[in-house]
Amino acid sequence: MIATRIGIVLCRVAAAVLVVQAIRSLGYTIPALLDNFDGFDADVWLFMLMTFIPGLAAIGLWIFANRICALPNSLEADGESGPLRNIDILLVGTSLIGVYLLISGIIYGVNVEVSAWMISGLYEEHPIHLDQQQLARAAASRASYVIEIVIGIALIFGRDQISRILSRARYAGTGAS
Repeated sequence: MIATRIGIVLCRVAAAVLVVQAIRSLGYTIPALLDNFDGFDADVWLFMLMTFIPGLAAIGLWIFANRICALPNSLEADGESGPLRNIDILLVGTSLIGVYLLISGIIYGVNVEVSAWMISGLYEEHPIHLDQQQLARAAASRASYVIEIVIGIALIFGRDQISRILSRARYAGTGAS
């Protein structure tokens, strides 16, 4: 019960992070829209991908936080709502780290992909050959946000098992439980 309430708070914190990201992106999407608006072109896509979609995701996270956190939690199956135990704190910490990694991975991924898309449009007008170092840097930035998203999802959905493993590892070899 308590982990579900904390999960709702985590969803709403993630929504706040998305809103802040959407607001920060207005600094470079609105000037691009107002500079030379020729219709539905790359600047509109930039605005939609970097401002509008994170804003919609934040609204969805805020409104549907109860449903998102209603996932079955085997640690709360007994229905007690007593004080927090060590495993409850591990559960909350694992969820918090997972939400942070997922949201930051999504934000970084959108920024990388939109930037790559915008740069590819420039390369069509002025062909430039990329060297191996630039290609490696692009692949590394894509791999980093994919890994962040995967680890974030694993921490969120595997929080029960990870909390149990961390709880056992804490007392490994001490004879205490």
